[in-house]
Amino acid sequence: MKKLNKILSLVIFTFALAGCKTISQKTYTKVDPLSLIDYNSSFYIAVPTSVDPELSFNVLKSNLKGASDSDIKTITRKVKKVYIGMNRERKNTVIQGAIEADVPMLYIPKIFSKKQGWTTKNYSASSSSNQYQIYSQNNFTLSFPDSEVVCLGRDIEEMLDEYDRIHNIPAEESVNKEYYKVIYDLYTWLKQAEDEIRFYTNKPNAYLSYLLGTNLDMKLIDVSGSFKEDPDSDDQYLLNFAFAFKNTTALKAGKALIMIAFGLASADCETPSDTTLVVRNIHIKKSALYKLLVL
Repeated sequence: MKKLNKILSLVIFTFALAGCKTISQKTYTKVDPLSLIDYNSSFYIAVPTSVDPELSFNVLKSNLKGASDSDIKTITRKVKKVYIGMNRERKNTVIQGAIEADVPMLYIPKIFSKKQGWTTKNYSASSSSNQYQIYSQNNFTLSFPDSEVVCLGRDIEEMLDEYDRIHNIPAEESVNKEYYKVIYDLYTWLKQAEDEIRFYTNKPNAYLSYLLGTNLDMKLIDVSGSFKEDPDSDDQYLLNFAFAFKNTTALKAGKALIMIAFGLASADCETPSDTTLVVRNIHIKKSALYKLLVL
């Protein structure tokens, strides 16, 4: 009995040591998906799924060619917010995306399988021994570095390197710190999109011309804005724009063009500064935005 008591005491002591060791193990930084988006795009958008699940569904469907609608709906229900950077080229649109989600990792091989037309490769991070799987189909790539982050599109290996770098920072060193590759104002603008969809473009003439179906040439620096579903119409959004012009003269000329293009009255426009024009509650068809996003 004494021998048994000694053994039990030893076992209990061993588990106690193991428990202490577990508690003191290194913890890693949780990665914000937006931290992985770079500043090499000309149009950015943040889409909280709760604001418009249909838009999140269409974003995924346009890129996950091998997945069925039922699979995409399953994924959409797990998506919290989609961040996308886009460059519109002559023949196609190049995107870089990062998704905040709750991904059932065991479900991934079923959807992104060889049978569904996907190829898989292992990518070794540039600054550690960690490996990540990259799924590819028709020149489109995506990866799931953890159950809460999805990377997709352009420069995915650089995104995974950035994920790996941030994740490996000890958690205690990341308290109250933010990591981002875009300019800070853009990071906070997109990050704070909760009950509305937010966007930003540093090539506003091209995107406004595409959105309106007519060429516009205004002396703009950038345009940001937000939109949410129109409570009076299921197929419309209500848009708010903030236009940043190069100078006062450009604002005066641009304001006239914008009012005509959107059919606005003076009451719909504000000029909080000599170079900023704010326009609120523009009614626009969802299909026009989907066209802009190539959906």
